[in-house]
Amino acid sequence: MKDFRASRIEKRQCPSCDAAVVNGTYCHEAGCQDGHLFVTRGCPWCGQSFKPETRSQEHCSPGCNYAFHNLEFQDEA
Repeated sequence: MKDFRASRIEKRQCPSCDAAVVNGTYCHEAGCQDGHLFVTRGCPWCGQSFKPETRSQEHCSPGCNYAFHNLEFQDEA
């Protein structure tokens, strides 16, 4: 049997808040820690669409993050 969190995500329901649809837009409660789960963002550096893994992820990859902020990329391999 699936746990509560997995079953809510599978049903496209937020596992952390009681989200609602307002004027056709899916809205999470203020401060919801899982608000990023159902969002597709555009990378400001390369323009590629991506699903963020964390709430604060702004770029599709570490390389784009370094390039956007004009930093030297160091691969962690």
